[in-house]
Amino acid sequence: MKPLRIKHARRKFSAARDDNGVPHITAGDWPSALYGLGYLHAIDRPTQLLFSRAAAGGRSAELIANQPELVETDRFFRRIGLDRNLEREIARLDDLIFGYLTAYCEGVNDGMKTSGRSLPMWAVGFRPHPWNQQAVLLIGNLLNYAGLVVSQQQNERLLLELIQAGVDRDKLRELFSPLLDHADFDLLERIKIASRLSDEALERITDLPRLAGSNAWAIAPGRSASGHALLASDPHLEVNRLPAIWYEAVLEWGDHYLMGATLPGCPLFAVARTERLAWGVTYLKGDICDYFIEDCRPGGDGWQYRRGDEWHDFNVRLERIERKGDDAEIMPVYFNEVGTLECEPDPSSGL
Repeated sequence: MKPLRIKHARRKFSAARDDNGVPHITAGDWPSALYGLGYLHAIDRPTQLLFSRAAAGGRSAELIANQPELVETDRFFRRIGLDRNLEREIARLDDLIFGYLTAYCEGVNDGMKTSGRSLPMWAVGFRPHPWNQQAVLLIGNLLNYAGLVVSQQQNERLLLELIQAGVDRDKLRELFSPLLDHADFDLLERIKIASRLSDEALERITDLPRLAGSNAWAIAPGRSASGHALLASDPHLEVNRLPAIWYEAVLEWGDHYLMGATLPGCPLFAVARTERLAWGVTYLKGDICDYFIEDCRPGGDGWQYRRGDEWHDFNVRLERIERKGDDAEIMPVYFNEVGTLECEPDPSSGL
């Protein structure tokens, strides 16, 4: 084990790396152990922390570089609004959990004092902002959206693209039976769907943490040679990328230990074990989002939508996308009681 020199720490803990470079953090209590985890995240993964936060908040062009692909990803994440309900989410946390997050964030911020600005961020003039509870939840929202919601959206989008590409209707009905038995193909062919992100923007987004598939196996004690339960969790996330999505760590406090894979930016052990319990994570597709077709027309402050024989104005929020060294871009986002329009309607079709 190679001891690590700890600087600027407000809580007491020690850390050392094993032969594989995995940090072992020892503290007197659980909050101090979380503080140490945040500290090591900041020491080893500052660029990953800061880029993920900037991208998820739609501020990459402002904080990193004014590049077309970053402006494109900013538009994407601003429309989604992963950060719009963070204050409400924070208010729902109980005092105990809020305190744990506070300890972790203190560790990140003190670790940043030691790591300073990483070379990539220094090169683009990026200055980090203090890490806080909102940043933790934002990274969690990013993981949930990029892994779970996007998969369902892409499945439904693919079906629309097949219909609009003119694929034989009977073949589609057979392939997706019974989902398309009562579908209005003429209507679906007229729907305007948002353009896909460019290859350059997609490349940036794929650098962010996300779930994409996995295997998980559990064996009962009665079915194992040892007589003990066995658990194998295999998230399908790239190990040949720098940095890796996960960050392996071992925490020890008092008579307890916790070891496993964490997500930089969060005090989250996704795949881990203690002296008494082991858990894993697997990926599956759930019905967690819905698409609605709106009949739209120009009017009011921009667009209106129809309910029966009545037309109602969309709510509009103006997203100001700052661009380093250039004028800001103002993007209107239209929404109603159902959700947010994924793009502006097509005046020719009204959909």
